[in-house]
Amino acid sequence: MATTAWTWEYGGEGTGLHFTITYDIATEKFTVTSLEGSFDLNALWWDNGADDNIDISLAKSDSSLNMNGSGADDWDGYMKVSNAGLGTLGVNKDSFISAGETDTFSLADFGLTGTFNPEDGGTLGVRATSVNGSGSIKLVDTEPVPTDDTQPEHFPDNGHELSFAVFYFGTTSGDVKGGGTGGNTPDGVYTVKVEFPDGVGNDLDDYYADILAHIIATDPNVDANTPVLGVAIHAGEGKPEEEVDFYAIDGDEDADLLPTPPGDLALGNEVDTTIQFDEVFA
Repeated sequence: MATTAWTWEYGGEGTGLHFTITYDIATEKFTVTSLEGSFDLNALWWDNGADDNIDISLAKSDSSLNMNGSGADDWDGYMKVSNAGLGTLGVNKDSFISAGETDTFSLADFGLTGTFNPEDGGTLGVRATSVNGSGSIKLVDTEPVPTDDTQPEHFPDNGHELSFAVFYFGTTSGDVKGGGTGGNTPDGVYTVKVEFPDGVGNDLDDYYADILAHIIATDPNVDANTPVLGVAIHAGEGKPEEEVDFYAIDGDEDADLLPTPPGDLALGNEVDTTIQFDEVFA
């Protein structure tokens, strides 16, 4: 199990100021989400948890961005996001985070590359001004919450590039096609076909979670409680359509390969709806 991100939380529900900061390890980006209140994010500070007497010196022009009095003083790194004060841009300043807004900053935005590692200790300090109009904060979270990559590896990599995948959902909502003449007889399941462009990988596990989340978010016939019965996968350039493998999602970590899915194999005009891979990863 690998940690893919870390999340720090500041303020609290009902206090007028409540926000989170998530650091994605792969992209080296911070995502700041305001749940309540607004603020101008000026600086991030971090501490590795060891008393190593490293002293961060600020330029005189940035002295107001210090974390004096925050309860932590052994800072190992500092990243300036913006000067204090909204200036002529006001709330349109890039670093100003409004209530309900999410903003993303990369390490490159701070002139840094690969020098931030939450696993070294994880303390993250926030210096912000113009809080809910006129306040200022120096907040520290010493216990970030890890996000672990716990997605099961359902599907095998069969060595052939993905061509399409048909998701089978346990619902009759939107079920208008299936067997019968022309494929227009409902088959008791709802099917969504995802068409892959050239150049994608061989393993549906690389895309499964994002595709499923996209379908749930955009298709009115599916929600988070709709069971996924399985996925039929067609892979390989020029591979005959009848050579589609169906993998049942039944709670096991590995999907079970079955001869036929519920409602039989949906191909061509027997599929209820079709989306493109690029719609998911636009």
